[in-house]
Amino acid sequence: AGPIRITGNGSVASTGARPHIVLNLTSNRIAVDPWLPPDTPTPQGAAPAGAPTGGSAPGGGWSRDRIDTSALSTVDADVTMGIEAIEYGSYIVDNAQLAAALKDGVLNVSQLAGGMFGGTFDLTAMLADRPTPEAAVTVKVRDADVRQAAQTAADTDTVSGILTYDTDLKAKGSSEYELVSNLNGAGSFQVRDGTVKGF
Repeated sequence: AGPIRITGNGSVASTGARPHIVLNLTSNRIAVDPWLPPDTPTPQGAAPAGAPTGGSAPGGGWSRDRIDTSALSTVDADVTMGIEAIEYGSYIVDNAQLAAALKDGVLNVSQLAGGMFGGTFDLTAMLADRPTPEAAVTVKVRDADVRQAAQTAADTDTVSGILTYDTDLKAKGSSEYELVSNLNGAGSFQVRDGTVKGF
C-alpha cells in the first residue's frame, strides 16, 4: 500500500490532571494487517505480520499474559481523521471517517465509518483501563453487494444480493484468553434479492 502520509494539526494542553491532546488529521490509504500482532488471523489477501513471538499459546491459542492498558490513563485525547481508505487484507473501507476520544482511561471510538462493497460500514468501539480491562465493539454494514463480498472472502461470484449485517460484542478480562472466554453479544445478517447461480 506504500508509505502512510498523515497531515493535519493539533494541540496539547497540560493544565489538567493529565495532558490533553487534540488532533485533526487526514491520511492516505492505511493497511492494517502489517501492524497487527504476528499471530493474528488475517483475511484473504492480508500481508504477513511477521514471525511469531512469545506470549501466545502454542498452536495459535490466545495468550494468558496480562494485557497492560495503563497507557490509556496517562493522557486524554480527542482525535478526528479522514482516511482515503483502510485496508484489512482484501477488505477495504473507502473514504473512512474516524472520531475517537480518550478520557479518564477510557478510549471511545464513536465513529469509524465509510463505504464497503458498495454499501456502508460503521464501527464503534470502547476499551477501558480498569483493574480488569473492558472492551466493546459494534459493527453495522448496510446495503452491501453480496457478490463483491463473496468474491473478496471466497473468490466466488455464484451468489448475489444486498446484505445487512449487525454485531454487538462485549468482553472483560485481563488477558486475550479471558477476553475471548468472556466474550458475549449478538449478531445478525439479512440478504434481500438474493440469488445463487445454478438454482
